[in-house]
Amino acid sequence: MSLIIVIEKAEKWFQKEYISEIFQKCNWGEIEQIEINKNKYSEYNTIYIYYKSWNHHKSDARFARDFLVRLEKNLKLYYAPDHYWVIKATHRQPIKKQSYPYYEVM
Repeated sequence: MSLIIVIEKAEKWFQKEYISEIFQKCNWGEIEQIEINKNKYSEYNTIYIYYKSWNHHKSDARFARDFLVRLEKNLKLYYAPDHYWVIKATHRQPIKKQSYPYYEVM
């Protein structure tokens, strides 16, 4: 994978299709996968965007990657007027919770 971007606080109503549409409008690169980690103890979800490749030939994509990776800064990505996500690059994979079979003993 080329790069993983994380939105740590996204409202729960966001769907993968909407997120994909917003990031494709940025034209930063080819998205491989979008993963939404639901947090039942918070009013926000965490979203991971996995990029397969990055558009290094586009100046705005290069600027965004340099800002996120080399300078290790956060970016505000506006998805609507006056509404934005704070995004950052991460190299860590999200922690997968192990699921165990559920058995009821009576």
